[in-house]
Amino acid sequence: RLQHNVAAALNRIGWNHSFEYETPEGLSLDMAQPETKSAIEVDGPSHYLKGDITRMSHNGKTKFKSRLLRQLGWTIIHVPYFEWDVLTCAAAKDSYLQEKVLL
Repeated sequence: RLQHNVAAALNRIGWNHSFEYETPEGLSLDMAQPETKSAIEVDGPSHYLKGDITRMSHNGKTKFKSRLLRQLGWTIIHVPYFEWDVLTCAAAKDSYLQEKVLL
């Protein structure tokens, strides 16, 4: 659901993308613009280390995937669930994403 909400907001701001895109190397991206090698990764709780909630750090799997994608020339834009969840209206979500993707 979170991923679909982010995709809907990206559509509203005009960031055309492929949903659940798979790279030629077999890596899955939540949303991507293959022609520009830009990707949005929606990071839910499973993307973070368990433990101290005041210091949210990506887990090893998420870091590794991001590193691989960067080495393949992709720009990865992370949308953490805890930042998204505090945005209470569509306008705030749209503004947040516009800043993230620099529209």
